[in-house]
Amino acid sequence: MGTDGVLYLAVSGTLVLVDRRNRWPDFTLMAPGFRFWRLAALPEGGVMALDRRGSQLGRVTGLPPQVEPSGTPDPGILRSCQTNPGPVQLAARYPLPAAGRWAAIAAMPNGQFALLSWQKDDATNTKAFLHLFNEATGAAIPWTLAETAFPLGWSGSKSGGS
Repeated sequence: MGTDGVLYLAVSGTLVLVDRRNRWPDFTLMAPGFRFWRLAALPEGGVMALDRRGSQLGRVTGLPPQVEPSGTPDPGILRSCQTNPGPVQLAARYPLPAAGRWAAIAAMPNGQFALLSWQKDDATNTKAFLHLFNEATGAAIPWTLAETAFPLGWSGSKSGGS
């Protein structure tokens, strides 16, 4: 759930935006060459998405045009020439190292993201890697988490998590 009142869902490689404020009907974004899989809501609205098959991250910005309340606006009200100057789009793509299997993403303070990857995608996996990612500099050299079998994710709360 984003701070913009939108529930972002990755469904079969697409991104579905569900407006919890009922400003528009559900909207599906398909981006050629990008399969939405894991998501991290951005504080300014939008979402950062992980494409595990394509080893890339994508920043999604914008909102669908508002349809409610309906009706003709008062002609004395100044309105934009464009009905939706900020459409939903995959605004940026960031390549990630192709080695391993991407598993999770979490937003962190200061515009950083924590990414988790496995060494390999099978029952004999014994290593995971924690990558810090920044849009300006890309992915940093990862930390190796040895003796880790199939890590699924983590929680940013101080009380622990999974």
